[in-house]
Amino acid sequence: RTMEREFKKGDLVRWNDPAINDYEPEEREAVLGRVFEIINIENGLAVICEIGGPSEAEVWDDELELI
Repeated sequence: RTMEREFKKGDLVRWNDPAINDYEPEEREAVLGRVFEIINIENGLAVICEIGGPSEAEVWDDELELI
C-alpha cells in the first residue's frame, strides 16, 4: 500500500468502507456519512472511532477521507 496522504491522530475523517455493499441499500448513505476520529495510525493502518456513535474499526488509510 502506498500512502496517498498524511493522516495524524485526532484527524476527523469519513471512512469509505469497502464492504458498503453488505449494508442494506437504504442504509448506505448514512453509513458513508459517519464521521470518525483517528485514535491511532501506524504504517498505513488506522484505528478510528465514530463521533457520537458506537463504531470503532481498524482500517487502511487509503479508505479514509479527511474532512
